[in-house]
Amino acid sequence: MPRPAGPVWEPLSEEVRRTLDLLLPRDTPAHRAYRAQLPHTEMAEGCTCPCGSLHLRVDRTAVPPAPPRGDSPVVAAGSVATASGKVLGEALVFDWTDGYLDELEFALWEADAVPRPLWEWVRPYGHAAAQDPPRAAPARG
Repeated sequence: MPRPAGPVWEPLSEEVRRTLDLLLPRDTPAHRAYRAQLPHTEMAEGCTCPCGSLHLRVDRTAVPPAPPRGDSPVVAAGSVATASGKVLGEALVFDWTDGYLDELEFALWEADAVPRPLWEWVRPYGHAAAQDPPRAAPARG
């Protein structure tokens, strides 16, 4: 997603902070480092469509970078789903800038925008059970 000309940067909203925190749940050096960046992160609208994607900018003088990652710029991802479990798309967190949060993108398949609050719709991959409502026990027969 190219950066818009002259983006308007503002402090990370509580809603976006909660969404990023939810997408970065692992107790790994990388996720801990990215979470430590959240208080030092600003956001700017990222896309001209209504998807809700955001550019992120971390104050590099306030916090160190996350450790090197693999070849992929995606550092966290999760599904965007309704309360009933219908998947609407994906939420992706990117690090294009050598250890710093750079983008929160929503790739939606069946919706124009993620309803607010964002964090209620995001389920991190590998941690979905913690977000999903409990399922009924199978009937014994």
